[in-house]
Amino acid sequence: MIINVGIFSRFQFGWQILLQQAGVPFTIANSELSVSQYSALVVGDSIDDDVVQQIKRYLADGGAVLCSGEIFSRLSKSQGTVTFIRYLFEEDNSDFTGIGLVDVFTKCNLPRNANALRTNDGKRGAFLSEYRGGIIIALPFDAGKLVLDNRTVAKSFYAKGQRLPFERVSLISKGNLLRLVVRSLEILHHQRGLPFVHKWYFPEDSSTVFCWRIDTDYALQSEIEKLASLLQAEGIPATWFVHAKAQEKFFKIFNEMNNHEIGIHCYEHQTYKDYHRNIQNIRKVIEVFNRNGLRAASYAAPFGKWNDGIARAINECGFDYSSEFSYDYDNVPSYPLIDGIFSATLHVPIHPICIGSLRRQGFDESAMVEYFENVLKRKLSLKEPILLYHHPRDGNENVLKSIFNFVRNNGIKVQKMIEYSQWWKRRIESGIQIMFDHQILTLASSDAPSDVWLHLTKPDGTESFMPVQPRIDLQKLIWKSQSQPLPLPNDIHRIRKFNPRIPLNLTEDYLLKIFRR
Repeated sequence: MIINVGIFSRFQFGWQILLQQAGVPFTIANSELSVSQYSALVVGDSIDDDVVQQIKRYLADGGAVLCSGEIFSRLSKSQGTVTFIRYLFEEDNSDFTGIGLVDVFTKCNLPRNANALRTNDGKRGAFLSEYRGGIIIALPFDAGKLVLDNRTVAKSFYAKGQRLPFERVSLISKGNLLRLVVRSLEILHHQRGLPFVHKWYFPEDSSTVFCWRIDTDYALQSEIEKLASLLQAEGIPATWFVHAKAQEKFFKIFNEMNNHEIGIHCYEHQTYKDYHRNIQNIRKVIEVFNRNGLRAASYAAPFGKWNDGIARAINECGFDYSSEFSYDYDNVPSYPLIDGIFSATLHVPIHPICIGSLRRQGFDESAMVEYFENVLKRKLSLKEPILLYHHPRDGNENVLKSIFNFVRNNGIKVQKMIEYSQWWKRRIESGIQIMFDHQILTLASSDAPSDVWLHLTKPDGTESFMPVQPRIDLQKLIWKSQSQPLPLPNDIHRIRKFNPRIPLNLTEDYLLKIFRR
């Protein structure tokens, strides 16, 4: 039996992004749909009728399929319900605990007899069951298509107080979408009596990683020096994205920073809609860096904005990675698709809410500490990267110290963003083929680095971590119960209700921009 996920989809690039993030072995499926060749299939919309018949035969032989509601309607010859879904969410103690709230904002096809997950209006949104001799999970959308949706919107983020912080981010919550896909594949493999095996998201068996990003927007020399001193005292290496126009007169300060990464934010603090102004803005910063003996391998766009113009400019400049929360946030890295081709620049998502976001909504220091403590606890429980950002002008050193104390007290691995991005690239490049037979995994790998480990789970809820080895006997591994993700807050749905502070603050920003001209 080969542990291998086959892709049957018109939107195969989207599925490649998701499966590469998941770290599972995958190939584009061919016409020979053998249950011994494919441990599971992912099937997207717009496939031919003959493929539908092949999938039926694969299921009849005991196969496992993750598909959309549209495909399930064609397989079952039963009409689903076509409706607009704002979001899906997990239920307590369900098979999908830990996926959170998945923003969809798309016309969907709810499978007939749906029995899993809930939509924003309380309806069942997915179908999970034995079917035609195999096992099937039907989601109300094609996940490979949805992950390619680059719409943006101002979203509220959960906090315990009455006011909610917000930021303009990716409309689709791609991190939660990934968790839904990974959990679905895990269920499918377990239902077939197979272990779920994938490359882990962090070096070796680390529970997560912590990266501290700083955008130097308009910061004074004294503000940067004060923050740098705090980081040195706390032993926290950081990634600084430099606003060159604001700091050009004292640029040498960045040359003197030891054990920090220095990246490019902008010259003019703007992200434009067109390619030409964006590339000019970036090249001007590169000139400043060159004059000061610095080379930047990373980029973060002002305001976290993402569009075709900035995407093309970033890719052309050859950065190792970039980080824009209007493309993705609260997720693991990926390579964006630009004009039908994967970018050469990796994208590293962060959490989009910073101290400045909280301060604007009237959060005092204790409320800020509580907010970030809840974010940190949830990310740790989800085994999600902890990538937070800050501005030197935002101050509130006690809030920073509380974050750093949490990281230390929980033994979380601290890295610069460039270190995590380079490790992630090594993870992607380490191809792995897996055979499974009588509790023995036989692996063939293309020079997997020693710090790229496998994460294995079994149907009984246990997990194990292992370096990549030619032969792994599952009976000789140490298996431990998986920790459970924190439950969603009871009032989580208010983050998708109308937030009057969003139009008010955006209007304030617009008027301020006019008066500054």
